[in-house]
Amino acid sequence: MRADELLESGDLVGRAIWLRVLRAIEVLTRQEPGPGEAVH
Repeated sequence: MRADELLESGDLVGRAIWLRVLRAIEVLTRQEPGPGEAVH
C-alpha cells in the first residue's frame, strides 16, 4: 500500500494524506450511510 511506502521513507505527512484519501474513497463509494449520517 502506498501509505506503507510513505511511512517507510519517513514521510508522515504524505502517509496521513494518503490515508485520508483512502477513507474519502470508502465514504463516497459505500452503498449505505454510516451510523448517524443523514440521508439526502
